[in-house]
Order: sequence, then C-alpha cells, then structure tokens
Amino acid sequence: NNQNLIIIIGVGIIMEKYDTSLWDMKVRLSANDIAFISRQLFTKLYILLKNGLYHGDIKPANVVMNKKTKQIRFIDWGLSHVKESHVIDHISDFLDYTEMFSDPSTILYKKIGKKLDYAKCDIWSTGVTIIHLICRYMHKKYPFED
Repeated sequence: NNQNLIIIIGVGIIMEKYDTSLWDMKVRLSANDIAFISRQLFTKLYILLKNGLYHGDIKPANVVMNKKTKQIRFIDWGLSHVKESHVIDHISDFLDYTEMFSDPSTILYKKIGKKLDYAKCDIWSTGVTIIHLICRYMHKKYPFED
C-alpha cells in the first residue's frame, strides 16, 4: 500500500490509472496544484536517490498524473541506473537524454569528458520540470519561449 511503489510481475508492471503526462495536460493548474505536484516530485526523487536509483530522463513527458487526485508517477526508465557510487565515469547508455531538461554537466561530459553525477542531473531535471509547470500551466506559455 505504499504510494511510492509499483508492482512488477514478470515482465509486466501493474500501477493505478493515470490520465495524462505533465507534458500533455490540457488543464490549467493552480499555484496550489503546482506546489502539490512539486512536493511529490521532490519526495519521489528523494526516495530514488536515497536508494541509489537514478532516473536519467526526468521531464514532463516522463511524469504521469491522475487528474482527479493529482498523484504522479515517473515513467520511462530506459536511461535509469542503479549504482553504489552516484558519480558515473561513462555514459554510453546516456546518449538519448532530453537536452532541454538536462543538467549542463551532461553537455560538458560530451564535450570535455567531465564526470557525470546522476543525482545532480535528476535534481536539475526535476527543477526544470517544475519551471515548465509554472510557465505552461499558470502563464500559458512554454519556458524560454522568447
């Protein structure tokens, strides 16, 4: 009954119904809604990082929400990693990240080989996701549109 867990059976995943991603939502969010969603994002991220799990591609399209309850879940774990050390020396599997929501260190890694810290990348991406919510659903425009 833990709201932060989903059930994995064999190769299938069972989770409650979610209506939309934060990217595809067609409704306007209030400041209270965004605060509630933001708290959930950071709580879920804290649980992941505390357990040595790194999503690797947090963005509005990879967060689904139940419109009625405003409960959210991370989806698309294709770039995720489990590591004892949160500093990754190579990112061979981390080539398809979404640049608009990525930590600047991912770009530095590609250019100069700087070590990549997945925890910092996930924290950054979560913050940019929240900026997206504020701009798009309170002000009806995308961040950095101008």
